[in-house]
Amino acid sequence: MKNNTFSRICYFFILSFLPSFLFANPSDASLFTHTATQAQLQTLSTQLHFGTSASGHFTQYRQLKVLKKPLVSQGRFLFDKDKGLIWQQLRPFKSSLILKDKQLIQVNSQGQIQVQEAGNTPAASALENIMPSLLNALLTGDIKQLKQDFAISFLQQQQQWQLGLIPNDPLVANVLPKMIIKGQNQISQLLLLSPNGDTSKIIFNDIENRALTTAELNAFNPTAADNSQAK
Repeated sequence: MKNNTFSRICYFFILSFLPSFLFANPSDASLFTHTATQAQLQTLSTQLHFGTSASGHFTQYRQLKVLKKPLVSQGRFLFDKDKGLIWQQLRPFKSSLILKDKQLIQVNSQGQIQVQEAGNTPAASALENIMPSLLNALLTGDIKQLKQDFAISFLQQQQQWQLGLIPNDPLVANVLPKMIIKGQNQISQLLLLSPNGDTSKIIFNDIENRALTTAELNAFNPTAADNSQAK
């Protein structure tokens, strides 16, 4: 269960996109045959620089093999290089995932809080180590960091670019074997491909590079009282 819980944070991370019928297609598969060059990564790095903190909204479409239609959710995210990531679902119901300080904090729709330590299982620990660096790289433009954790592919088609990531750590690869990130002037979508054939597409919008407010920073330390008042 802890492995599954920690894998959910990957459906975050941390970032914007297209209609619900857009899932993996042949061009996505061909991406992984194009190894990224240093020049391509350097150019992309300048496009992805959002600074040390950012916020935005997302729409997520999860296509499960057992379902005909995707599961759709909407919400917002908060990112701070020092604090971590808040992935807050607002619809169809409220819930939050907070990744910080080697912890995954879950807040359900009733305001109940559950804290899990990432290091309790090998796979969870591996994800905990990689996800912060992935988020930091995507939101600060530090693409060099990604090369330590992923095999990187890159494809440019007119104004649209695609970045393919395959985890180097086999424990992470068992949970999340491939990721595809798309964008133009900034990140527009994140496609996650699960080992069982399920896919998750996250579409980002209204991404802002800005300092988080005091209230937003306080949200990294939720309490039961805070959540009861938020209802």
